[in-house]
Amino acid sequence: MTEDEKQAAITRAGAEAIGAWLVDRHQALNRPIRSLTIGELDAMAGAAIAAAVLTRADLAVRTGDAAEMDRLLAG
Repeated sequence: MTEDEKQAAITRAGAEAIGAWLVDRHQALNRPIRSLTIGELDAMAGAAIAAAVLTRADLAVRTGDAAEMDRLLAG
């Protein structure tokens, strides 16, 4: 499996998890959760992953955690 295929699989798993989370918690959207496409869920997963990485990077910068920054930059 290539790195791109691994990233796609991780994003797809994240999208499915977000969809399940939304369904379980009956989160308010402007339309039914089940009407979201896998592409929309993929985009939500990508945004959630990016936000998590940025939050971790910010914390690593503020605490001077060079090892965490190295892990984040390595991907």
